Amino acid sequence: MIKNVSNNKHQINFSKELLIILVLIVPVLSTIGCSRQVMYSKRLYEPMNFSVRKVMYSMKYLFTSDQPDSIHIKIVQIAKKYNGYIVEQTNGMSTIRIPSKNQIEALSTIEGMGKVSKKELSGKDVTEEYEDLNIKLETLEKARKRYLELLDKAEDVKATLEVEKELERVNKEIDLLKGKLTSMTHLIEYITIEVRTEKTVRPGPLGWIFYGVYKGIAWLFVWE
Repeated sequence: MIKNVSNNKHQINFSKELLIILVLIVPVLSTIGCSRQVMYSKRLYEPMNFSVRKVMYSMKYLFTSDQPDSIHIKIVQIAKKYNGYIVEQTNGMSTIRIPSKNQIEALSTIEGMGKVSKKELSGKDVTEEYEDLNIKLETLEKARKRYLELLDKAEDVKATLEVEKELERVNKEIDLLKGKLTSMTHLIEYITIEVRTEKTVRPGPLGWIFYGVYKGIAWLFVWE
Protein backbone atom coordinates (compact mmCIF):
# COMPACT_ATOMS: atom_id res chain seq x y z
CA MET A 1 0.00 0.00 0.00
CA ILE A 2 2.81 2.40 0.91
CA LYS A 3 4.59 1.51 -2.34
CA ASN A 4 1.48 2.30 -4.40
CA VAL A 5 1.08 5.69 -2.68
CA SER A 6 4.73 6.45 -3.42
CA ASN A 7 4.30 5.50 -7.09
CA ASN A 8 1.15 7.62 -7.35
CA LYS A 9 2.97 10.63 -5.90
CA HIS A 10 5.80 10.12 -8.35
CA GLN A 11 3.37 9.94 -11.29
CA ILE A 12 1.56 13.07 -10.11
CA ASN A 13 4.85 15.00 -9.81
CA PHE A 14 5.98 13.71 -13.20
CA SER A 15 2.69 14.79 -14.80
CA LYS A 16 2.97 18.20 -13.19
CA GLU A 17 6.44 18.74 -14.60
CA LEU A 18 5.27 17.67 -18.05
CA LEU A 19 2.29 20.02 -17.82
CA ILE A 20 4.53 22.93 -16.78
CA ILE A 21 6.74 22.46 -19.84
CA LEU A 22 3.71 22.26 -22.12
CA VAL A 23 2.27 25.45 -20.63
CA LEU A 24 5.58 27.20 -21.26
CA ILE A 25 6.09 26.16 -24.89
CA VAL A 26 2.55 25.93 -26.33
CA PRO A 27 2.17 29.73 -26.58
CA VAL A 28 5.55 29.86 -28.30
CA LEU A 29 4.59 27.15 -30.78
CA SER A 30 1.21 28.66 -31.56
CA THR A 31 2.19 32.31 -32.02
CA ILE A 32 5.20 34.48 -32.41
CA GLY A 33 3.54 37.85 -31.87
CA CYS A 34 3.87 38.07 -28.10
CA SER A 35 7.65 38.49 -28.12
CA ARG A 36 7.30 41.08 -30.88
CA GLN A 37 4.81 43.10 -28.79
CA VAL A 38 7.21 43.09 -25.85
CA MET A 39 10.02 44.39 -28.07
CA TYR A 40 7.77 47.10 -29.52
CA SER A 41 6.76 48.37 -26.09
CA LYS A 42 10.41 48.46 -25.03
CA ARG A 43 11.45 50.42 -28.10
CA LEU A 44 8.88 53.12 -27.39
CA TYR A 45 11.20 54.32 -24.61
CA GLU A 46 14.58 53.42 -26.14
CA PRO A 47 16.16 54.76 -29.36
CA MET A 48 16.60 52.14 -32.08
CA ASN A 49 20.13 51.04 -32.86
CA PHE A 50 20.10 51.03 -36.66
CA SER A 51 23.59 49.51 -36.80
CA VAL A 52 22.13 46.13 -35.80
CA ARG A 53 19.07 46.19 -38.06
CA LYS A 54 18.65 43.02 -40.14
CA VAL A 55 17.97 44.04 -43.73
CA MET A 56 17.77 41.99 -46.94
CA TYR A 57 18.92 44.13 -49.86
CA SER A 58 18.24 43.62 -53.55
CA MET A 59 19.31 45.59 -56.62
CA LYS A 60 17.61 45.51 -60.03
CA TYR A 61 19.18 46.72 -63.27
CA LEU A 62 17.92 47.14 -66.83
CA PHE A 63 20.66 47.40 -69.47
CA THR A 64 20.22 48.49 -73.07
CA SER A 65 22.85 46.92 -75.30
CA ASP A 66 23.61 45.92 -78.91
CA GLN A 67 24.92 42.63 -77.48
CA PRO A 68 22.77 41.74 -74.48
CA ASP A 69 24.25 38.23 -74.24
CA SER A 70 27.66 39.72 -73.44
CA ILE A 71 26.13 41.46 -70.40
CA HIS A 72 24.99 38.13 -68.95
CA ILE A 73 28.39 36.53 -69.60
CA LYS A 74 30.06 39.37 -67.69
CA ILE A 75 27.57 38.98 -64.81
CA VAL A 76 28.72 35.39 -64.28
CA GLN A 77 32.34 36.56 -64.21
CA ILE A 78 31.51 39.32 -61.71
CA ALA A 79 29.73 36.85 -59.41
CA LYS A 80 32.85 34.66 -59.33
CA LYS A 81 35.20 37.63 -58.91
CA TYR A 82 33.41 38.88 -55.79
CA ASN A 83 32.87 35.44 -54.17
CA GLY A 84 29.21 35.29 -55.14
CA TYR A 85 27.15 32.81 -57.10
CA ILE A 86 24.47 32.52 -59.79
CA VAL A 87 20.91 32.13 -58.49
CA GLU A 88 19.15 32.01 -61.85
CA GLN A 89 19.92 32.72 -65.49
CA THR A 90 17.27 32.72 -68.20
CA ASN A 91 16.84 34.41 -71.56
CA GLY A 92 17.36 38.11 -70.95
CA MET A 93 17.77 37.88 -67.15
CA SER A 94 20.48 36.95 -64.67
CA THR A 95 20.23 36.87 -60.87
CA ILE A 96 23.31 36.64 -58.66
CA ARG A 97 24.16 37.02 -54.98
CA ILE A 98 27.26 38.82 -53.72
CA PRO A 99 28.52 39.05 -50.12
CA SER A 100 27.40 42.40 -48.67
CA LYS A 101 31.00 43.30 -47.81
CA ASN A 102 31.78 43.30 -51.57
CA GLN A 103 28.62 45.02 -52.77
CA ILE A 104 30.06 48.51 -53.40
CA GLU A 105 32.84 47.22 -55.67
CA ALA A 106 30.53 44.69 -57.35
CA LEU A 107 27.78 47.23 -58.12
CA SER A 108 30.35 49.68 -59.47
CA THR A 109 31.74 46.99 -61.78
CA ILE A 110 28.24 46.01 -62.95
CA GLU A 111 27.30 49.60 -63.76
CA GLY A 112 30.46 49.88 -65.85
CA MET A 113 29.36 47.06 -68.15
CA GLY A 114 27.21 49.25 -70.38
CA LYS A 115 24.26 51.62 -70.58
CA VAL A 116 22.02 51.37 -67.51
CA SER A 117 18.46 52.28 -68.51
CA LYS A 118 16.98 51.72 -65.08
CA LYS A 119 18.08 50.68 -61.60
CA GLU A 120 16.25 50.12 -58.34
CA LEU A 121 17.59 49.39 -54.87
CA SER A 122 15.22 47.95 -52.25
CA GLY A 123 15.57 46.60 -48.74
CA LYS A 124 13.37 44.47 -46.52
CA ASP A 125 13.81 45.00 -42.78
CA VAL A 126 13.42 41.62 -41.04
CA THR A 127 14.82 42.61 -37.64
CA GLU A 128 11.64 41.85 -35.67
CA GLU A 129 11.06 38.54 -37.42
CA TYR A 130 14.71 37.55 -36.91
CA GLU A 131 14.56 38.35 -33.20
CA ASP A 132 11.23 36.53 -32.82
CA LEU A 133 12.67 33.37 -34.36
CA ASN A 134 15.71 33.50 -32.07
CA ILE A 135 13.51 33.94 -28.97
CA LYS A 136 11.31 31.06 -30.07
CA LEU A 137 14.36 28.87 -30.72
CA GLU A 138 15.84 29.65 -27.30
CA THR A 139 12.55 28.77 -25.58
CA LEU A 140 12.27 25.47 -27.46
CA GLU A 141 15.86 24.50 -26.67
CA LYS A 142 15.19 25.08 -22.96
CA ALA A 143 12.05 22.94 -23.23
CA ARG A 144 14.06 20.22 -24.99
CA LYS A 145 16.54 20.18 -22.10
CA ARG A 146 13.68 19.81 -19.60
CA TYR A 147 12.14 16.98 -21.62
CA LEU A 148 15.46 15.12 -21.63
CA GLU A 149 15.63 15.48 -17.85
CA LEU A 150 12.08 14.15 -17.58
CA LEU A 151 12.96 11.24 -19.81
CA ASP A 152 15.61 10.15 -17.32
CA LYS A 153 12.99 10.26 -14.53
CA ALA A 154 10.36 8.23 -16.41
CA GLU A 155 9.78 4.89 -14.65
CA ASP A 156 7.22 3.26 -16.91
CA VAL A 157 6.54 2.83 -20.62
CA LYS A 158 3.55 5.21 -20.69
CA ALA A 159 5.53 8.10 -19.19
CA THR A 160 8.46 7.43 -21.50
CA LEU A 161 6.22 7.45 -24.59
CA GLU A 162 4.56 10.71 -23.51
CA VAL A 163 7.89 12.49 -23.13
CA GLU A 164 9.35 11.02 -26.33
CA LYS A 165 6.30 12.20 -28.29
CA GLU A 166 6.70 15.78 -27.04
CA LEU A 167 10.47 15.63 -27.49
CA GLU A 168 10.05 14.58 -31.11
CA ARG A 169 7.67 17.47 -31.75
CA VAL A 170 10.04 19.98 -30.15
CA ASN A 171 13.01 18.62 -32.14
CA LYS A 172 11.11 19.10 -35.40
CA GLU A 173 10.27 22.68 -34.45
CA ILE A 174 13.91 23.37 -33.54
CA ASP A 175 15.16 21.99 -36.87
CA LEU A 176 12.57 24.07 -38.75
CA LEU A 177 13.55 27.27 -36.94
CA LYS A 178 17.27 26.67 -37.45
CA GLY A 179 16.62 26.21 -41.16
CA LYS A 180 14.66 29.48 -41.35
CA LEU A 181 17.34 31.39 -39.43
CA THR A 182 20.14 29.98 -41.61
CA SER A 183 18.29 31.01 -44.78
CA MET A 184 17.45 34.45 -43.40
CA THR A 185 21.02 35.06 -42.19
CA HIS A 186 22.34 34.17 -45.64
CA LEU A 187 19.99 36.65 -47.35
CA ILE A 188 21.05 39.35 -44.87
CA GLU A 189 24.75 38.72 -45.48
CA TYR A 190 24.36 38.70 -49.29
CA ILE A 191 22.85 41.26 -51.69
CA THR A 192 20.65 39.87 -54.47
CA ILE A 193 21.32 41.48 -57.86
CA GLU A 194 18.98 41.03 -60.81
CA VAL A 195 20.10 42.11 -64.27
CA ARG A 196 17.72 42.33 -67.24
CA THR A 197 18.68 43.34 -70.76
CA GLU A 198 16.96 44.73 -73.82
CA LYS A 199 18.44 45.16 -77.27
CA THR A 200 19.16 48.65 -78.56
CA VAL A 201 16.53 49.68 -81.12
CA ARG A 202 17.93 51.71 -84.02
CA PRO A 203 15.48 53.59 -86.28
CA GLY A 204 15.50 53.00 -90.07
CA PRO A 205 15.72 55.77 -92.69
CA LEU A 206 12.10 56.87 -92.16
CA GLY A 207 12.58 56.69 -88.43
CA TRP A 208 15.44 59.19 -88.61
CA ILE A 209 13.25 61.55 -90.66
CA PHE A 210 10.49 61.51 -88.06
CA TYR A 211 13.08 61.87 -85.33
CA GLY A 212 14.44 65.00 -87.07
CA VAL A 213 10.91 66.45 -87.38
CA TYR A 214 10.32 65.78 -83.68
CA LYS A 215 13.54 67.53 -82.67
CA GLY A 216 12.67 70.49 -84.90
CA ILE A 217 9.23 70.90 -83.34
CA ALA A 218 10.72 70.56 -79.87
CA TRP A 219 13.25 73.33 -80.71
CA LEU A 220 10.41 75.69 -81.74
CA PHE A 221 8.67 75.38 -78.37
CA VAL A 222 11.54 74.79 -75.94
CA TRP A 223 14.65 76.94 -75.77
CA GLU A 224 17.49 75.91 -73.53
